[in-house]
Amino acid sequence: MNKVRDEVPGLDRPITRDDLEVRLRTVRDDVSKVKESTLGAGIVAGSAALLLLVIFAFLLGRKRGKKKYAYVEIRRV
Repeated sequence: MNKVRDEVPGLDRPITRDDLEVRLRTVRDDVSKVKESTLGAGIVAGSAALLLLVIFAFLLGRKRGKKKYAYVEIRRV
């Protein structure tokens, strides 16, 4: 907070708009710092998950496309 107070808002005095603004500003700054530090890891994790999904879909489609036996029809004309 920008001022050191001996009072605690809500206990010793009413909560004012300035108290709320200061608290929300500090929370927003903390969230921004965490976001900046984890953005790179999030991108790496997301791209790795996407790659695994594509590989899984490829292998699933490849398995489904294989036949267990060949069906040969012989016709006499």
